[in-house]
Amino acid sequence: AFLSLATPPVFQPKKPRLSTPSLPPNNATQELATAQLYALSTRKHRDAARLALQRARIERDRANLAMVQAERWLQDANDNLAIMEEELREIQKEYSEARSLTARLTAGAFMMPEESEEENDAEENGGERPKSGRLGQKYKRAPLITDLLVEMAKSGDLVDGKKLHEANVDINERDRTKFVNAMMLVEELWTDEEELFLRSPPREIAESIEELKIIAATIGERCLVKLNEWEGRDDPTPTPHQKPSIVSVGIRARKAFLDRDVKKEVSVGVIAAEERKEDEDVVVEKTEDEDVVVEKTEDDTELKEEHPSEEV
Repeated sequence: AFLSLATPPVFQPKKPRLSTPSLPPNNATQELATAQLYALSTRKHRDAARLALQRARIERDRANLAMVQAERWLQDANDNLAIMEEELREIQKEYSEARSLTARLTAGAFMMPEESEEENDAEENGGERPKSGRLGQKYKRAPLITDLLVEMAKSGDLVDGKKLHEANVDINERDRTKFVNAMMLVEELWTDEEELFLRSPPREIAESIEELKIIAATIGERCLVKLNEWEGRDDPTPTPHQKPSIVSVGIRARKAFLDRDVKKEVSVGVIAAEERKEDEDVVVEKTEDEDVVVEKTEDDTELKEEHPSEEV
């Protein structure tokens, strides 16, 4: 008791015993980690597959659009090809007709007698036949209108505005009248643009020789067409034997000018006759009116003499 009162006993609590949790075995942990890694990898592959599928769908849509556009282009190309084939057939047909026409004209030209050619050449040279044959040294073909126009434009004779027949050109005296008539016809038929070009300075002409030749050839062919029209031909297109020489064109132009003057005089005479007839009709009408007035005046005088009181 003494001991218990003096020094009470100290009780020390006991430390609880810690129990270690139950851990799975080592193999199960590894399998769980492997499964988690596999799930993560599978998820990545799934996302990549979905993205690839989306891209593939986009490419498919683009391909479908390109295919539709390509089909449309193909249809247009087929239509254009059909049109071009039809045009090609028409052109081939026209070419065949032109070729057959050329063959017929060539055959007809070879079948013409030699005398007709000599007569045409003689007409171009003032009605004289060549004494030494078609290729003789004494035979000289008449100059063409196209060559003369080219020569005038190159020399600059037309710059000052002079007439064509006044240009400095070497022409035989016997062909001077034909040359004048031919140049008068050219001045009637050329256009303002062609005249302006032919009257350009020689420096500008020298830079456009090809255009000068084309314009001169066009004017020469126009002269032949107009002469054929005036002569009443069904087809005014120049034949292969018609050449725009100053002799033949001058002769035909002089005849056309004379016919036109005669027709003009006849028309003026007809108009004058009609005017004279109208004047005579007017004079007759005036005479008849005067006779009526005179008769009316005489009747009034007689009435006044019979009834003088009425006059007062």
